[in-house]
Amino acid sequence: MPTHWKEKLAEECFETVTNDSGSNFLTGEYLPKGKFPIVDQGQVPVAGYTNDPKRVFTQPLPIIVFGDHTCVFKFVDFPFAVGADGTKLLKARAGIDPQFLYQALTALVLPNNGYSRHFSVLRKMRVPSPSLPEQRRIAAILSEADAAITCNESVIRQAHHLRRTAVSATFSGLKTYPWPIRSIGSMVTLIRKPVAVRVDASYREIGIRSHGKGIFHKEPVFGSRLGNKRVFHIEPDCLILNIVFAWENAVAVTTAEERSMIASHRFPMFRPDPAVLELEYLRHIIQSPRGVELLRSVSPGGAGRNKTLNQSDFLGLRIPVPSLQVQRKIISVFDEIDNSIRTEEIQLNARKRARRELARRLLTGELRVKV
Repeated sequence: MPTHWKEKLAEECFETVTNDSGSNFLTGEYLPKGKFPIVDQGQVPVAGYTNDPKRVFTQPLPIIVFGDHTCVFKFVDFPFAVGADGTKLLKARAGIDPQFLYQALTALVLPNNGYSRHFSVLRKMRVPSPSLPEQRRIAAILSEADAAITCNESVIRQAHHLRRTAVSATFSGLKTYPWPIRSIGSMVTLIRKPVAVRVDASYREIGIRSHGKGIFHKEPVFGSRLGNKRVFHIEPDCLILNIVFAWENAVAVTTAEERSMIASHRFPMFRPDPAVLELEYLRHIIQSPRGVELLRSVSPGGAGRNKTLNQSDFLGLRIPVPSLQVQRKIISVFDEIDNSIRTEEIQLNARKRARRELARRLLTGELRVKV
């Protein structure tokens, strides 16, 4: 750290203020829309809204909101209402730029104490304190980096919204299209190749995440660990479901990467007839909101593990089947959106890494700014 910089305890840089505009909110009181945003200790910038002006924070802005349980920092420079319990309100002391203080605090590595209180730990941590002009310049640079990240995140949200809209528009009325309506079972073949498990051989199982988040690979285990479990070889280019959580969109497509892996009987695989049905078209239609509704309709029972997919009923589900040419056009539209989302996510992750390194260099004085 430069010799003319000071290092202070965090509590020397801020003072806590109270929300004298009224008592804190409870989660259940948040409105989806309203005049005044509610800021609490959660991850999202705005947790909800209120229409009660008496709840609005009345102290001078800007203010730093700290989540005592979550360790989340937020820089708030707009009228807001204070959220639920555990929200600390921090005001920069004289000689400390508020935006610089926010950047310095977010760069701290707080210990993970679970849902315990963290404010007492934060107060005793040390933060750099360069001259006020340097603080303002550092804050401006990091704010520009944050703005670029926010722009990336906005584009990703819009792309996801576009995809949901496109999927809904394509598959919302599965019975109203001028295309043939056919049962899934008439167009797919169940792929089931049992594994003759050897106790001394190594095997790797797969799992499927809910909400359409794809396949994951488990750690290798010896056959002796599998016991009497019935397992089957994974074949690529199949639609695969977790029958316990299919109602929660635990559906995916197998690839060559899973060829040497195995799955239990709870993960049936179906290969479409290439003469009538494209695999990716089937996946898109099954993972659409209407498709998930159909999965739930054939997953009777209570919540969680009791809602097991009835495979016979699943194969009896009827879906619209346009020509292969039309199927491929539909796939290309969704693939183009998905590729755009992946590109933006790669760029977002790169910007976040660069921003963290930039903050480290600026806040230690390794990289100096011109005032």
